[in-house]
Parts: sequence; C-alpha cells; structure tokens
Amino acid sequence: MYAVVPVMSDEQGRSSSGCFYSDKQPAAGAPRRSCRWNPTPEQIKDLEELYRSGIKTPTAQQIRQVTARLRNYGRVEGKNVFYWFQNHRARERQKRRRELISMHQSDTKQQQQTLINSKITSLQKKESAGGTN
Repeated sequence: MYAVVPVMSDEQGRSSSGCFYSDKQPAAGAPRRSCRWNPTPEQIKDLEELYRSGIKTPTAQQIRQVTARLRNYGRVEGKNVFYWFQNHRARERQKRRRELISMHQSDTKQQQQTLINSKITSLQKKESAGGTN
C-alpha cells in the first residue's frame, strides 16, 4: 500500500509545490505526473482585476510581472498565468455565444407567439363575420 505524503508543508498545511507524492518512485520510463495548479482566492481576484482592466492577452513580460506578484499569495508559474488568461477568454466567448443563442431563441418564440396570436385574431374575425350572415 502506498502512503501519500506532502513533500514540504507551509503554515496552511499545503505542500509548497502543491503536489502530493507517494513513498515509491515511478517505474523506470514512466512519465512523472504534473501537478494541477489551484489558484488561491487572492490570485483569482488579482487575475480577474487585470482581465477587467483590459489585459486580455498578456505579453511575456506582463506574464512574468503577474507571476511575480501572484507568488505573494502562493505557488504559481508563468504557464499557469498564460493558460488562465487563455481559458478565461475562451470561457467568455462561450458565455457570449450562449447568451446570443438564448436571445435568438427567445426572439424566435416571441415571433411565433405573435404569429399565432394574429392567426387566432384573424380566425375570430372570420367567425364573427360569418356568424352574422
């Protein structure tokens, strides 16, 4: 059985690298697993503020600066910052598309209901005109 132990812990009980490893080394030739970056709430807040301020596609220099700033709140690498902005842009595009589709479907339903109402009104007028003859 393998025991999972943190490499080094900080005062919050997290491993300093954010990764947890077993006592056993991976088999020869086996790929090492990469660790997923879980941004702290402070890091997310900082990244979202930068995004709202107009930084949508940061330059390499901006990525280095942001990474250095985010390290005050926890572990982070430049690639994490790069991919965060890339993913954030993609999610915003998807959200806008969903909203546009939803608006279009709403407009279509409204147009269909208007058409149905006008046909009903037209039929009612024909019935009342035909009933008086």
